[in-house]
Amino acid sequence: MKLKLKHPRLIGSLISILLTVVALQLMLWWIDPWGVRRYLSDLEILNLNFIPSESRGYVLPPGEYQFSRWAATINPDNTRLVPDTSTQATCTIVTVGDSVTFGHGVNDAETWTNLLAQTHSDIHFIDGGYNGYNIQNARMTIESTPADGYLYFMISDDANPMFIPWKYKGVALVSFEGIFNTYLWYATKDPDPSVADYSSFDSELSRLQENNRVEIVGVNGDKVAAHAGVQTVQRWTHPISLADPHANPVGNQEIAHNLEPIIQALQAKVCTGS
Repeated sequence: MKLKLKHPRLIGSLISILLTVVALQLMLWWIDPWGVRRYLSDLEILNLNFIPSESRGYVLPPGEYQFSRWAATINPDNTRLVPDTSTQATCTIVTVGDSVTFGHGVNDAETWTNLLAQTHSDIHFIDGGYNGYNIQNARMTIESTPADGYLYFMISDDANPMFIPWKYKGVALVSFEGIFNTYLWYATKDPDPSVADYSSFDSELSRLQENNRVEIVGVNGDKVAAHAGVQTVQRWTHPISLADPHANPVGNQEIAHNLEPIIQALQAKVCTGS
């Protein structure tokens, strides 16, 4: 006796949809057209290695870190290596901020801090940025890192609550199934999520503005910079990928160029007293 399937067309359609989803997952995993897998794998490496710091919130232990297509060197003082900075300069300026200041996605020599160091042999630069740092982390870094001056590069999520990386140590950001879901999230995400804590942000901002050795600069069109009322520069136009908005090597060149007059003014104020 032959068994007759009920609704054979529906079953065939479901099988076809399932095979299409699996094929799409395979394509997104191997081809990764937006760079989602690379971006998430880099974030996963950072989250797995971050350690608590009483003076800064969290840092990476000293050493060399290899990411998807770039590498970063962390100094014994937990700042990122600025290979071309002058060790003989009598003036020290610390760049402070989040992943854009850290130089996520580019090698040590390609960060905008190092590019500024290449053109300012009379300044010793320290890169004090880290992924996820908010304004509180920036203030803590400034207060715990002796220097003549500080350039705080403010980005849109700096008003968010402080990031707690060890909460995600057991969470795998990169998985075969998760790549498909992440692509869907990128395609439908809210471009302006409301997670800012402006009460804490304003308190931290007031503390920073009382320090005349701190120069704060944001990005044109950024709501946090507008809220803070700080000077702004043009946003970089060369990101790493569709998924990863961080500046690529050319984007870091743009940032360095845009920050050049601000560094000159800060140097004149804190290094020469003019």
